[in-house]
Amino acid sequence: MDGSEFETLPEKIGVLKHLRYLSFVGSSKMKRLPKSIFKLQNLQALLVGAKGLEELPKDMRCMINLRFLFLVTNQKRFLEGGIGCLECLQTLFIVRCKNLEFLCDDMQGLRSLRKLVIAGCKSLISLPQSMKSLTALEELYICDCEKLDLMMIEEEKEQKIQPLSLRIIFFGWLTTTITLPKQLLQGSMNSLQTFIIGDCPNIEELPECVGNLKKLQKLQIRHCPRLSKKCQRGTGEDWPKIAHIPRIEVDLDDS
Repeated sequence: MDGSEFETLPEKIGVLKHLRYLSFVGSSKMKRLPKSIFKLQNLQALLVGAKGLEELPKDMRCMINLRFLFLVTNQKRFLEGGIGCLECLQTLFIVRCKNLEFLCDDMQGLRSLRKLVIAGCKSLISLPQSMKSLTALEELYICDCEKLDLMMIEEEKEQKIQPLSLRIIFFGWLTTTITLPKQLLQGSMNSLQTFIIGDCPNIEELPECVGNLKKLQKLQIRHCPRLSKKCQRGTGEDWPKIAHIPRIEVDLDDS
């Protein structure tokens, strides 16, 4: 149904009980999903790219076998008891949600999530602290969220660090972020292999815990003038934190 200009899907779609894949991307007229869509309990991949979609109902939690979810929506925040209840979900794309300010606070329910991509959400302010409970997450990509402050994910009081499984972290085009999330990195101490930071002009330094990322094989820093200066080979203030990493790529200093 990609590119179709439906205002809504037919209610009868709920009778397609064996449907595994459903995609409607590019529609600007669709404002809501029919309630019957949540009867598709065998659905494994859902791509909701309707630019006019006003919100995602809580009934999404009924899609108990969903593995892949791609979302574009106009709502300001995700409701609790909805997406956060998709225990089988492995891949989640949240893309071009122009009004989205907050994600749901119950993301710890995404026990099977392996890959999370948040991109082009211009109004997103913060990430929920429950993200630090995504212990199965292996890949995290956050980019082009100009109002997002990554430090909002940190807890004010020092808590016991939850061990994570992150192998790849990519932060790009985050112009508001000044400091990297220390607790997220500490949780990835024994798993993180690739760390990429690009076009984050206000990040000034790497946290001390970067020196403890035992499995980190690649660090790439692009178009982050303040951070790049501190990470220059042999001379930068942060060089001792990263000297152990086999592959380091910093502006004007690649190896």
